[in-house]
Formats: sequence, C-alpha cells, structure tokens
Amino acid sequence: PDRLNRDWFHRYMLNPAQFRPGTRMPQMWPQGRSFFKEELDGDVYRQVDAIWTYLSDGRKAVYPSGLNRQSLELIVGGEAVVYRNKIRAAGFRGICVGYPEQVNLAFDAEKMRLAQIWQGRYLNVSPHWNVQGMGRIGPLGRPSIDFPNEVSFARLTDASAPWPRTDGRSADLRFRGYELDKKRRPTFLYQFQDIEIADFFTGKETEGVAILQRKITLKAKGQPANVWFLAWQGDADIKQKANTFQCGRLLIRLTNKS
Repeated sequence: PDRLNRDWFHRYMLNPAQFRPGTRMPQMWPQGRSFFKEELDGDVYRQVDAIWTYLSDGRKAVYPSGLNRQSLELIVGGEAVVYRNKIRAAGFRGICVGYPEQVNLAFDAEKMRLAQIWQGRYLNVSPHWNVQGMGRIGPLGRPSIDFPNEVSFARLTDASAPWPRTDGRSADLRFRGYELDKKRRPTFLYQFQDIEIADFFTGKETEGVAILQRKITLKAKGQPANVWFLAWQGDADIKQKANTFQCGRLLIRLTNKS
C-alpha cells in the first residue's frame, strides 16, 4: 500500500500474467470467480480488498493463522551438506556448502567465484520450502565475510590493469558442475577460456581455530599467459607479511604448488 495504487493492485491480483508474463504467481480468481464461496459471500472484489486491507497494516499485521513459520534449519553432521538455490550473496545460481568443522561457504556458479564464508550454524531454508521458493536466504552463523562480486579469473596485461566488470555471466567462463568426494565435499568444475579449473574447499581445524582451505587446480595446453586470479578486493587496507595477507577481518595465506 505504500508503493502501489489500490486500483492497480486489484487488477494485478485478478490476472498477474497480464502484467508480468511468465510469472509463477498463480491466478487465484480465474475468470473473475472465487474458489472460496464461504469467504465474504464469494465476492471477488471484497476478497481482494480484504488482502489490501491486511497489507495496509504493514509490519503490524498479525501473521495469518494456518501458515507455518517454523524454521527449517539444515544441520551439518559428519559430512558436508550441499544446498543449491537462490542465495543472497551468491545470486540465482548459488551453491552453499556446510562443512563438519562449522565453516560454511556460498559459491556463485554464475561468475565462478567464492561469494561468502561464515562460521557456526548453516542455513534456514524455510523461505524456499514453505513459500514456493521465493526470496534469497543468507547464513545463520555470524559473522559472515562477503567476497568481491566479480569474476575470479581474467587476462590482464599487468597487475595495475583494471579488473573487468561483468553484470551477469561472462562468455569466458563456463560452469561444468561439481563432483563429491567420500565426505560429500564438492569440487567445483568450471572453465576459463581454454583453461579447465577444479576448485576444492575443505574445512580444517588448526590450534582450535576453524579455517577454510581452498585448492585451485588449473589444466591447460601449453603455458597460459597473463592469467590472473582475484583472491580479494575490499575497502580495508591489506597488510602483507610474507605469504600471509590481513584483509580486515579476513586472513588469507597463499601457497603455490606446481
């Protein structure tokens, strides 16, 4: 009601597909007829207007009886748990993985990037399972760290060249799915131009601290030239000590093995 006109709302509710072709919203009053004859004498206009009146209360509206607000939390036990759906930090092709070490990640299969990591509790998927898959969910555990919303690999002339920006899927990247090991930990498989990439994460515990270990394997014919990987980008100053980088709350340690 703060954003829509009342007369438009009535027309939209009667025929959503007329205004948004391809929408998944069902037509609840087909041909202007009500399924619920006992409600408001089956009067279609009054039924739609009752919804408008309910929405007019905004956040003060009492949750309708009969709808389930129960949390559907995914619990991670002795093996990894993979969940694919719309994820707040990873977009419509998000893939979340919860590890037994209580470290979790969200991977963006659109840009082939690590989108988010967090510790502790994994996911509450009730917005997807109870409300027709609507909305994007986020982590239950805290704190979370968001990674750059950019493609992970690019060809640059040198380190000072600007990183390419893409609004959607890059023509240079192609997702090839993922493979699960015996502990159901996925290895993400994708391709950057003519380079095949295997991207594997695992949870580790070192001196009582849970960390996320990432192994990226590249396979190509010949020696690829000018290929760069974006490990981090952010507003916080980056402090380097040998092969370790302090990026705000995030600590990154890089190793290179042929």
